[in-house]
Amino acid sequence: MKSMKGTKREFSELSHWIIGCAIEVHRIVGPGLLESTYQHCLAHELKLNGIGFTLEHPLPVAYKPAVPSPLPLSPGRGWPGRVRGQLL
Repeated sequence: MKSMKGTKREFSELSHWIIGCAIEVHRIVGPGLLESTYQHCLAHELKLNGIGFTLEHPLPVAYKPAVPSPLPLSPGRGWPGRVRGQLL
């Protein structure tokens, strides 16, 4: 079993790596673009750096319960993605 200290260090290193990828994307494409543009660029940068991830997961929402059950909605936005199984 991993120690808490080892897990913290691993998480810290991964965070540092991900932030570096995000900075690289911003350095290359600059400010003022749509969030989806940055998301796709960051996904590409993570792939280039060998960091496993998934993009947003659908987040089901029940809006004004309908009879007999809630109306299931799947909005275009969801929970943030995951990197190496960890929720961002």
